[in-house]
Amino acid sequence: MSIFLSQVLSDDHSCDDAVDRFQKFRFDQGLAAVAPETASYCEARRRLPEGLAWNLVRRTGRASHQRADDPWLFHGRAVKIPDGSTVTMPDTPENQAAHPQATSQEPGVGFPIARILVVFSLAVGTVLDAVLGPYQGKQTSELALLRQIMSVFHQSDVALADLFFCSYWVIAALQARGVDVVVRPDGVREAREGQSLSRASRHDVSMRLKTGS
Repeated sequence: MSIFLSQVLSDDHSCDDAVDRFQKFRFDQGLAAVAPETASYCEARRRLPEGLAWNLVRRTGRASHQRADDPWLFHGRAVKIPDGSTVTMPDTPENQAAHPQATSQEPGVGFPIARILVVFSLAVGTVLDAVLGPYQGKQTSELALLRQIMSVFHQSDVALADLFFCSYWVIAALQARGVDVVVRPDGVREAREGQSLSRASRHDVSMRLKTGS
């Protein structure tokens, strides 16, 4: 797993470079060299359980978040940010079955695409939880994915989100957990309560959240 992580974090993502770094590590430790071929490493990498990577992300992210100094928080409160994106993956039958390509692309000329949602810490920038799902179809929106990891929000947290999360369900569900919500209003919806902020005021609020002032 350590070789795979070094490969992901390196500017050179090749397997050759990953094995070379492992060779150097063994040399520095006074250990015997391993075979320079990458076949064994690539085969071992394919056997890594997907859940292992997810658990490492969550555990390291939450551990860093819990150690955040008070000045990094917003008046002693943790600010957590949900955000979504999409990722593509190798065009294999297994990936196409689990995460089909966009219907706008002709079969055979696109890549499987998935939707990913993360909740990360504003204080330290680490991922606290993440979930992956199909790009399209029922229950595949960012809001649907957020339902799966809502437990990452705790009482007294502040949820900071973009206008995509400006929905009654999100605000109600978070407030039911004792979480305050800061979200840009959707221009399509009519706001019945609240205060409209100017651009300068929105910038001031953003800076206060970042600095904890």
